Amino acid sequence: MKSLIVIISSVFYCACLIAQTERLCSTDNYYPNTISVAQKNASDLKIEFANTTNYHNILSNTKICLPVVVNNVYETQDQKISKTAIEQQIEQLNKDFNSNYETEINVNPYFESLIANIGIEFYLIDNNISEEEEQSGINYYKTLIDTFNMNGYPNIKSSSDNGLTGFNTKNYINIWVGNIEAGIKGYASIPNTTTATRKLNDGGIVIHYNNFGGNNKTLTHEMGHFLGLNHLFGLQEGVCDSDDDVTDTPQTATAYKTCISQNLVVNRCNDPYFEFDLTENFMNLCNDECLNMFTNGQKVKMLYNLLTYRKLLLKNNCNVLPNNKVDISLLNLNNVPIICNNELNLNYEICNVGRVDITGFNFELRGLLNEKVEVSIAPNKCIDYNQKVDLSKIRFNTFTAQINNVNNSKEELNLENNIAIFDFRKASLIDLPFEEDFSNENSWLIAESTEQYNWVYMAKEKANLKNACYAFKPHPQNKLSIGSLYSPVFKLEKNVFGNTNSTKIHTISFDAAYIGLVNNFILDYLFIEHNNACTDSTYQLLQKVNLVEAVTNLNEEQLLTQTNNTGWKNFTYNFETDASVTDLNLKLTYVSSNNNKLFLDNFKISTNSQTPLNIQNYINENKAGFYPNPATNGTVHFYAERYKGQFALVNIFNQFGQLQKKFQLNNYEELDVSLLPNGHYYITFNWSNKIVTEKLLLLK
Repeated sequence: MKSLIVIISSVFYCACLIAQTERLCSTDNYYPNTISVAQKNASDLKIEFANTTNYHNILSNTKICLPVVVNNVYETQDQKISKTAIEQQIEQLNKDFNSNYETEINVNPYFESLIANIGIEFYLIDNNISEEEEQSGINYYKTLIDTFNMNGYPNIKSSSDNGLTGFNTKNYINIWVGNIEAGIKGYASIPNTTTATRKLNDGGIVIHYNNFGGNNKTLTHEMGHFLGLNHLFGLQEGVCDSDDDVTDTPQTATAYKTCISQNLVVNRCNDPYFEFDLTENFMNLCNDECLNMFTNGQKVKMLYNLLTYRKLLLKNNCNVLPNNKVDISLLNLNNVPIICNNELNLNYEICNVGRVDITGFNFELRGLLNEKVEVSIAPNKCIDYNQKVDLSKIRFNTFTAQINNVNNSKEELNLENNIAIFDFRKASLIDLPFEEDFSNENSWLIAESTEQYNWVYMAKEKANLKNACYAFKPHPQNKLSIGSLYSPVFKLEKNVFGNTNSTKIHTISFDAAYIGLVNNFILDYLFIEHNNACTDSTYQLLQKVNLVEAVTNLNEEQLLTQTNNTGWKNFTYNFETDASVTDLNLKLTYVSSNNNKLFLDNFKISTNSQTPLNIQNYINENKAGFYPNPATNGTVHFYAERYKGQFALVNIFNQFGQLQKKFQLNNYEELDVSLLPNGHYYITFNWSNKIVTEKLLLLK
């Protein structure tokens, strides 16, 4: 349950009306399809983030520092933004992301309890990248192009279009300022788009030159998009069902675009927790005078995206900024031990984050290998680097990869970012169905298990538990904490069709209990993701769990010592994978902001069936057959083509040749064989002058 305790008083405040000059943000149009997918957590959403060991400490600080580059592409002098105006703009951005008295006094008391200090400080990097002027993190380029387009040619982010290619958009926030098409004041790349939907060098923000510099708040709004926030009215203006997916903002249908001093605007969507709309939020479209706050829920969402999709921006704390000439970065891309064909697959990304070309280095996997690598990496460029390790050579659960001797010297000063520690737990592929109550030792993996806040295996923490389980121990000071729990790798049945157009359907279930703050907003998340461990390190979102349903009034001791499941909520989800997927790994990521504990128990996963997308395709290609084989859940699907106008007669014989069942097959039929004993069976498909025989293995 969530509730809002507010005090309403008469003060000077602003509300927004649709009139006069409008703030037009076009991020939704920049990603017309992908932002909808991301917001609705569709099944094809890709999540691409690696271990976050080094990032927890950064988020525990009072400030998070993010590097910024401003690329000013101008045709005429009035489009060129002065260094002073740019610095003032970054100063305004920092004011907006760090709540202060100056802005808080302008927020209506109805919403003042929701004001969040995001705690992010943006700084212009010092790299002298400008060709025209040597200014900190400021790039000027005089163009021949009059107007740049958002979704076509010419592209302000591309030097080939007479724009300016971004400066290492993975590691730095690039902001382009120039003359973009009429009616658009800005747009931003959202953090969770797939590779297929990303645009050329799109990792950043674009602002019209008239809306950048000084105290303008367009950049603040677009930075919210860049860190994963949506407009308060959601994906579609005027529709109450469309939401921004943040718990502590009102369900809003109106895109408020201008602001005047008047009474609060009544919520039109009958939100049970809010009587009024939050017009003065930075993710509305109001003019600058009205925009004054982010909420705590928005803070959690932005910091989560920063820990995951935008993790490569987290390079420094606020006291140590990069100044090395030779600097190489090693990032471990393995989230879970990937073991295929008795080999451990290791995947790394190596980046040149310094200012000079890298021509070679030594790569050392301590205790396993040490090799010299000759490669050319320009500043702000990255390469993928892969290694396969024979399992028989691994002697420790934890081993370290390190880069040294860069450019045949010890010139590199920053050595902290060229080490990647891999926590290895030997895991074998496990057949389905699988059930785990966590009462005994298991092969689940806790990433960053040495952190003071993360998942813990309660059977090791406490003795004589009735309900052994995993629990998430959050940050003790109500700060954002995040941790991932990885399942074993499960072996899936082979595709009996030999056709990749079919799908495999799986069911997972688990019990959960959430000890949260009573009568408060539940801002925490539990994400369930899956991947094909042997072929792809990319995780795909399966479900975002609604923790409201798991709230319990029991304390930790009661949950762990009771003999029944009172206080626990069972969650069950079905999902599909491509038929070509041979192995499956699950990742459960919990994001906590309010020092709330989450408990998980009684995990189950099974393969229900293997169903073709189009049964007629299989009938045409395979003539006759059945699936799955072996059959493990008592259900078998039969299919056969019509031959010379006749349907097939199907006979099922046991291994002794005794007829068990026969039926007429009209193209396709699902048959319950759960009453038949396990073993081998012979299936015949009979037409008047043709017979096809196949063998079935039944393993219920």
